[in-house]
Amino acid sequence: MTDSKAYIVVDVGGTYLKSAVMNSEGEVLRGSSCMAEAHSEGSQAEVIDALTNSIVNEYGFIKENNYDISGIGLTFPGPFDYFQGVPLMEHKFKSLYKINLEERLRNIPEVGNYIPISFRHDANSMLAGELWRGNADGYPNSAVVTLGTGLGFAFSINGVVQCNPIGGPLITIFRIPYKDGILEDYTSKRGFLRLYKEYSKMEDIEGIEVSDIGK
Repeated sequence: MTDSKAYIVVDVGGTYLKSAVMNSEGEVLRGSSCMAEAHSEGSQAEVIDALTNSIVNEYGFIKENNYDISGIGLTFPGPFDYFQGVPLMEHKFKSLYKINLEERLRNIPEVGNYIPISFRHDANSMLAGELWRGNADGYPNSAVVTLGTGLGFAFSINGVVQCNPIGGPLITIFRIPYKDGILEDYTSKRGFLRLYKEYSKMEDIEGIEVSDIGK
């Protein structure tokens, strides 16, 4: 590692918050990775508390290992005004709708008013990482599809991730009509679980995750 700068990164999914500490070279520092429930269907206080705990936990790792915190990056599904830090989702994280999330996070004593905070769409973030240090390095015109609680898509032209006016992906695919619904109904967590229930003939799949299906 060439310097002591460290960055808190949090992937905010509909099911889990996945956080870690990264250095300036894009390497995740060993022992910093954590995962916690996102509480995306919970109250505003529950969601903010979950985010706070993830950030404070990673801040503790930074201080314990004598690094200097240089920024916080959070990836969120959309719709979301990524430049203003304002969630616009009505299908999940509904309790955060139109609140200024950056202001709320700056109320965390460990964050305060001076640590840079940036928000980015999760699919855009994945593609940016692949262009920088991953499989898309050297391929300036690339695309990614992300599968999880939802269905995401991002693409780049000449190495630049293409965004809409509020920082989200320029093109979305989750609403594309497919069979008796939309594409996300079949290629997201709920879609996989619904199809598994149909094919397995199980009456109750409570507690089963997509990862369990592949075992």
